[in-house]
Amino acid sequence: SAIGVEPNCILWRFKNDHPQVVYLAFYSQDRDYEWPGGGQVYILDDDREYTFKTCGNQGEQVCYGAWTADGTYWGVGRNNQYGCQDCCYWCDGVATGLIRFIKG
Repeated sequence: SAIGVEPNCILWRFKNDHPQVVYLAFYSQDRDYEWPGGGQVYILDDDREYTFKTCGNQGEQVCYGAWTADGTYWGVGRNNQYGCQDCCYWCDGVATGLIRFIKG
């Protein structure tokens, strides 16, 4: 597992290189659960590096979904609605590389 990451967690790193605000959430693929939850989203409104931690059940698969107001999306998108390549990780103490949101 990555240094300092709890065994049932994922440490995510993101950078918004898109000109618009990016909205971000994380979705469990094994149960009806999302982060931050409660209909809330994380907001990436500048180009600094953001880090988030999702902690779930050991081995749980979590995918990120991100989107802009104009319909651009990354990962599974808003409300976990799309398939994705390389946007999911397992809750086993992993840290992601830097995931960049760029204009297509």
